[in-house]
Amino acid sequence: MRIQLNFKCINNSYSQEYADQYHCGKENENNRKYHWEHSFEVPDVIEVSKPGEPFKLRAELEDGTQLQKEIEDVYILRLKFDDGQNKDCAVSRTILKKTHEAYLEKEGIKRFYFYLNEEPIALEVLDGVYLTEEDAYGEGFVVE
Repeated sequence: MRIQLNFKCINNSYSQEYADQYHCGKENENNRKYHWEHSFEVPDVIEVSKPGEPFKLRAELEDGTQLQKEIEDVYILRLKFDDGQNKDCAVSRTILKKTHEAYLEKEGIKRFYFYLNEEPIALEVLDGVYLTEEDAYGEGFVVE
């Protein structure tokens, strides 16, 4: 199955009333619904799950030292492939406003939408992983 992941940072200043009154209900350059959007597709997924566990963030220092940090309170979407490999997409719950999923049977695509709050700022630390600065860089890393 093909999976499409869509991440959107909500603009709290967006006014639907203004859009209705001056732009036929549509956003414009001065009244955007989202500050930014990032979408990508992942092919050949055989299973999608939402594990309720801490997210494991791994990092490598310049000297090759491997670090790991478990982050609580993270929404995880786990994609599993034929070869047994997994890809975790994750969002800190403090920046996650809501999620939505839709299946487009005609195209054979399952879409997942992640709507992110403006504050705190979401950092994309890996493709499909958005964390707060505290989650991404704060304390708690241990040498593997």
